[in-house]
Formats: sequence, structure tokens, C-alpha cells
Amino acid sequence: MIPSPIAIFGKEPGGGAQQYLNRMSSTNATLRTHITTLINGLISDGLWAKLDSIQVAQLLENDSLRNLISVSYPSTKQGSPVFAADQGFTTVSTTDFIKSGFIPNSVSNFDNNDMTQFNYRRTSPALVAGREEMGGYDAAASPYHMGIEGSFSVVAKMQAFTSALVPYVNGFHGASRTDASTHHVCAKRTTASRTVASGGWTLPAYEAFVGCGNSGVAFGASPGQYAAWGFGSGMTPSQLLLLEARLQTYFTSRGTAV
Repeated sequence: MIPSPIAIFGKEPGGGAQQYLNRMSSTNATLRTHITTLINGLISDGLWAKLDSIQVAQLLENDSLRNLISVSYPSTKQGSPVFAADQGFTTVSTTDFIKSGFIPNSVSNFDNNDMTQFNYRRTSPALVAGREEMGGYDAAASPYHMGIEGSFSVVAKMQAFTSALVPYVNGFHGASRTDASTHHVCAKRTTASRTVASGGWTLPAYEAFVGCGNSGVAFGASPGQYAAWGFGSGMTPSQLLLLEARLQTYFTSRGTAV
């Protein structure tokens, strides 16, 4: 069968996009176009293959909890985080947050020296140290931290993998590790890297939470409205910026970018 000229020139959904569209509950044509643009952009940027999971806020709550990549790692609500169309879920405490469905030590693209995690949050928490935006601890192993922590002082900073700091802002927060000693973080078109002495991290056996951390119990609530989150293999600073740009474009198209 000869493919249509439309498909050849990329005007129809690509394979990854079409597979997700087949799972969507929403039939809204505009939303489906925006989702297709997001997924095809991630594919063309070489980011799609690096991701194990990515959830983005959509019109419907159930679609917003679906993993765009595959049926694996669906997210669920714990307690009663409030959902708003195209804006995401507002977490409140260690009883009202998002369970990502992602267990770090049991997935394909995620390794202790080759990891990325990210979120897109539309509102800030109170300026209190030790707030855990996502991830968790495994106290049975050391080093054991895998998370993005909102570490606040006089000058608000975002701390990722306990080491690398960038100015804290609303929007995209990404943290990546690409080798045994280098951390990369990204916050709203700003990236920073830091080389540290640690030879690696022990991946937690606990499901990563969004809106707080997980050490076997939820801790360090970082209340706010989370519009996207995800996990995958390590990304360079330039790749983190590409990921941020794709999410920023998607939320701009939905009218909810920050």
C-alpha cells in the first residue's frame, strides 16, 4: 500500500501520537491536534525514546492521568487533589497528592547514573525548606535520594538530586543525571550543571509521588498545581531545554502556560 502524500509530509498523527489518541477519552478535535503536535515534537527532538512516562493536563481528568508513552505507569490520585481542565491537579498535603505509577528501580530507561524527572507546576508552595515536589527516599540504601526538592531560603532555589541549584520559578522543573558525577537542572529556560563526588544513587523501590516525596510514607508536601510530570533516561541541558519548550508550547496552545 502506498502511503498518502499527507502522511509523508507529516500532516497526519505519527505512530506514537496515534497510539495515544486511540486511548484518549476526549474526542475534542482541538485538544487532539495539540496532543499530536506535542508527541510528534518530542519524537522529532529525539526525546520520546528517552521517556518512560509523561502525563500532561488535558480536558478530562482520566486523560490527564494517562501516560502518553504507553499503558504502563498510569498515575492515580491519592486523597482528593482538585483537578482543573488543562491546568492539572492541585496537591494539598501528604494525604492529597498524585501517585505517579512509576517505581524507579523497576523501569527500562531509568538508571542510577542515567535518569531524568520533571514536572510543570503552575503555582508555588509556601517558601519552606524541605518541600519535595516529586520523587522519594529509600532509607535502606545510601545514597538514597531521588527527587526534585524545593529548597527555599532567602533566595529561593530548586534543588535536584540533593546537589544542583537553579533559581526557583513556576513552570518547568527538570532534573537529570547523565553520568556518575554530573547533575543537570532546568527551570524555565535556565539550566545549570554541577559535578559532585558521588558515584551514583541507589534507586528507591518506592513509587515516586508528585506533590510530596515517598519514603514508604508520604513526606515533605509541596502543595501546588501540577500540570505535567514524567520520568526517563538522562538528558543533557540542551535536551532539557527542548523538553521544556515542547511543554511550554503545548500549554500555551491550551491557554494555561506560566
